[in-house]
Parts: sequence; structure tokens; C-alpha cells
Amino acid sequence: MGAAPIVAIPTTAGTGSDAIYMPGIHPDSTSKSMGVSSKHLKPRVAILDPELTISLPPRLTAATGIDALSHCVESYMSREIYLRPY
Repeated sequence: MGAAPIVAIPTTAGTGSDAIYMPGIHPDSTSKSMGVSSKHLKPRVAILDPELTISLPPRLTAATGIDALSHCVESYMSREIYLRPY
């Protein structure tokens, strides 16, 4: 029996945790973040509501925007093609 279906509701922009099987875990603002990896952790549904990001502090908004931009540049500049099924 597999894991229960996951519905992701991201509150930051650019992290991609709502679309991959390697989510980040951020217990609180003072703890070090952790990552896990399992094909069972990929969300089946992502509910994206930009209004959820309005309450973010400006510094976090900027950091997640830079994260999104770096992923974009990384995918454009990469010579490797990933065709791995999830």
C-alpha cells in the first residue's frame, strides 16, 4: 500500500516543492532546513494561490524570487537533459 495522496499548497514562490519528489522541511525560522527524497512524496495536486505569498516578509519574498530565477537560469544553461519518469 502506497502513501496517501499529497495535496500541496505552497506559501512561497519559486521553491518547486509542489512539483517534485524532494520537498524541503523547514521546522521554523531558526532551525536548519532538511530534505527528503521519495517518489511517494510528489504531490498529486498543487493549489497555487498567489495571495498566500502576500504575508511573507520582504527578505523571504526576495530569496524565493532569486531561487526561482536561479532554477530558470540553471535549466537554460544545463547541458544535461533529465527524462526520468516520476
